[in-house]
Amino acid sequence: MQRGMRIEIRCTICDSAYEDGGHLFFKCCLAKEVWRNLNLESFRLELATTVLVKDIVELILMAKEEQKLR
Repeated sequence: MQRGMRIEIRCTICDSAYEDGGHLFFKCCLAKEVWRNLNLESFRLELATTVLVKDIVELILMAKEEQKLR
């Protein structure tokens, strides 16, 4: 008998990848569409290829004010 709660690790939006922070914010098809609609695709690509969360936060903080507002 198995105990505990079953936790789904696949993305509930696209069902195509194991969901982690990178997928949720930068790689899921819905996330990509949001970034594109905000004209931030190049910024998304830069963030998506950044490995450390600390570096992602620094890039966001250093972004132009207009990008931060979007």
